Amino acid sequence: MLNKYVIVTGASRGVGEETCKLLSSKYNVIAVSRNIERMNVIFSEYKNIYPYQMDVTDFSLYDNFQNYIKDKEIVALVNNAGGGSGSYLVENDLPESWQYAYNLNVVSPMSLSKMVIPIMKKNGYGDIIIITSICGYYPYKKGGHYSTAKRGAISLAETLRIEMSGSGIKISQIAPGSIDTNQKVKNDIAIQAKDVAEAIRWIIELPPTVNVDSMTIMHPENQRHG
Repeated sequence: MLNKYVIVTGASRGVGEETCKLLSSKYNVIAVSRNIERMNVIFSEYKNIYPYQMDVTDFSLYDNFQNYIKDKEIVALVNNAGGGSGSYLVENDLPESWQYAYNLNVVSPMSLSKMVIPIMKKNGYGDIIIITSICGYYPYKKGGHYSTAKRGAISLAETLRIEMSGSGIKISQIAPGSIDTNQKVKNDIAIQAKDVAEAIRWIIELPPTVNVDSMTIMHPENQRHG
């Protein structure tokens, strides 16, 4: 399968980093992140991981990326890049924070999905996975712009699934709970980034007759929402 390519955004740390490493055993991986220096270090021993520097919220860069992938057999797109701009009550938040969160969590996955769909349609198959969040279902205080954007990402996945029906392209969204990405302070009630990566791998390798519409991943000891 090493002639096949997977695209992973937000690849320089956390779920993105672990997903790139895990999938590289079977696929060529295009690892997308702003932080090319870190990617060059963490992926230095992985010959079939190809770091690609791009801020996914800078849509002026998308034409170059489309030219980069147009002749490659893209079998999966993992829209993992996401985040917000701090924690604020809605009454104190700025429209710019909401716009940034929406661009990062919704417009970017939409734009990248739009880019790979023609490739996948031509091949008759492919997986598009959108990493959302449990807070897309259960908002929390001071997380308005992030929760709202993640709900938008969930809706994007649901819409794409309807529209791609019959094309051979499968659409999945994974909504993790708290993820332990701080290696210095262990969080005993958070899931590990490598566990989310394993879920991504499992979805991609399922038979074409199986689509995981939606998956929620929580630590067994952390069942509180919000």
